[in-house]
Order: sequence, then structure tokens, then C-alpha cells
Amino acid sequence: EAFSLLAESGDIVLVTDSYSSLFAWELVGVELLCYGSPLAVSGKGSRSPHARFFRDALSSQKQTPAEALAAALRLRGVTSGKVAVEADSIRPETLRSLKREFPRIEFLDGWLLIRLIRMAKSETEARLLTSAARVNERALYQSLGSARAGVRIGDLARRYMVEMSSGGAVFDHYFNSPDGLWLSGAMKYRLRLGEYTIMDSGCTFERYNADMGTTILVGRRRQGVERRYREIWESVDEIADSIEPGTTSSEATKRFGRFYANRNITGVDYSGHGIGLEPREYPIMGPGGPKAIRDGIVRTTTDMPFEPGMVISLETSLYEPGEGSFEVERTFLVGKSKLKELTTRRDPEIFVTEP
Repeated sequence: EAFSLLAESGDIVLVTDSYSSLFAWELVGVELLCYGSPLAVSGKGSRSPHARFFRDALSSQKQTPAEALAAALRLRGVTSGKVAVEADSIRPETLRSLKREFPRIEFLDGWLLIRLIRMAKSETEARLLTSAARVNERALYQSLGSARAGVRIGDLARRYMVEMSSGGAVFDHYFNSPDGLWLSGAMKYRLRLGEYTIMDSGCTFERYNADMGTTILVGRRRQGVERRYREIWESVDEIADSIEPGTTSSEATKRFGRFYANRNITGVDYSGHGIGLEPREYPIMGPGGPKAIRDGIVRTTTDMPFEPGMVISLETSLYEPGEGSFEVERTFLVGKSKLKELTTRRDPEIFVTEP
């Protein structure tokens, strides 16, 4: 078991087993408490920086995760009051032990509270998410450069994975939409001349997620397809330009709906969501309308105002079953007055491959 304890002051204590302690060696501003069996450091490496860090970690080592967590709480002076826990990330026996140890603390399920805290990113997180988005963008378009009729999706996916990994990222997904029949990751599927399809890719960079979607037209120009893609792209552009701090997710959703209604475009999916350590985070938006959400501490709705520091993905897609599909998915940082796009490509024209 491994835990991160966030105090009211903002200080962080990391609790982990001693055998994993060196994974925290490069972390800055984090205090470490370990648990596990007694260990000793000796030999030629005993004076290395790693060894000194390891000895410091062992100096306050406890036997069990519960004992280490209890020590972390006492270290921060927490012996009474309310403590939010991510209930599905702690073993029941560990939680029971803490409740016995601290009868004056009320341990509450705080899965939602934790995710609401995560909505607004720090400057470091915004930089990591920008790096993730740009690695993903570069790898996706490098792979699309090889797209043409007869090429397997698997060949494009492998090109994407090579480019993505060279940028320091880890693969998550690479999807298309054969004949507009929703999403597929089938690697043996071959592109066909004239088809238009979603191409959606995702990866993680230092644990932060990136997700991007575009559309390709294989090998020959089709005016109707190109015009519809341009409209899809413009919808995201228009909604992004209209969002500022204080705009609510329901307001943004209504603007999406009006955009398509004014152009008599039906059957379109449009939504938005936060992105960070998880691929889909709060805030969320979509045509389903606001929903009540709660945990043991917080009661609220999904109709939240956008705040500076949030990183959001705006996406819209149109499936034409038996024909093809369209998608535009772009990622933005909410600034002090407007949105700033994290990726660099600003092309409202569909990507037309070689024949």
C-alpha cells in the first residue's frame, strides 16, 4: 500500500514500503515515511546519495502501513476532526486500524473532494499536461503521414508508438471508426480509398494524460466531407472562444447545442471534461444535463464554473453508420480571461492522405 497525505497547510507526506522508497528520491517538497521489515545498508555503496536517502527513509520506518499512516497523521498534528480518505485505495483492515488508533477522528469517504481539489492544476501540472498534449499531437500526425489506402491501422499505431515513446510518453490508445460504426482498435483493419474516419490517440507523460482526436480522408477529396469537418472544427473553435472563468459547464453545453441547431446538423455528440492524472476528470459537460454528485463530505452538481488552472478537453464527433465518422478533440488551459490551447496545430481543414 502507498498513500499521499495532504495536510491543510498543503504539506505532503508520502507513505510507502521501504523497498519502494527510492522511487521518491527525486521528489521535491515531499516528506517520506516508510514501513516494512528492518533493513541495513553496508558495503561500497553505503556513502552514495541513494544510500543516504535510503537510510533517512529507514530511520523512522514502521512495521505496517497503518502504523506509518498513524505516524504521518501525528507528524501533522492531526488527532481529531475529519479526515477524507479515498476509500477504494485503502485496505479495510488498514482503515479499521486507523479508526481504533484515532477514536476522535472521523474518517470519511472523500473520493469526490479529492477530485474537486485536482480540478485546478498547478503550474507544474500545466507544464506536464502541455508536454503530454504536444507529444501526443506530434506522434499522431507523424503516424498519419503514413496513412493511405491499403495501410493497416496497426502499422499506423506502431508508428505512433515509436514517435510517442521517443518523446518520453507511455501508450494508452489508438482508435479509428471503420464505416462510422463507432470506435475500434482492430490492428488488422486496412484503410480504404475515399473513406473518412476518426483517428483518436492517447498517452501519458510522467503520469499525466493526453487525448486528441481528428479526422482523415483517405486518398481523394470529397467536398461534402471536407465541408462537414470544417463545421465540426469551427464548433470547438467557437465554444472555446466563448468560455472564460465563471462560464459554467451547462452554459458551454448549450452553446454547443445552439451551434449545431443553427446549422441544422443533427446526431452530433458534443462534450467536455477535465484531464490530468485521470483521462476524464471534473469538470464535465454534455447534453445529458447537470447531475447531482456526492461523497461523504461534498454534495454538489456537475454544473461547475470553469476556473483558472483547469485543463479541459472539448470534443465533438459525428457518426454516420455505414458511411464514415468525424471527430475533433482539443485540449485547453483555462487562463485568467480566456482559454489557451495546449497543442500547436490550428488547421480547420480535414487531413487528406496520399492515395
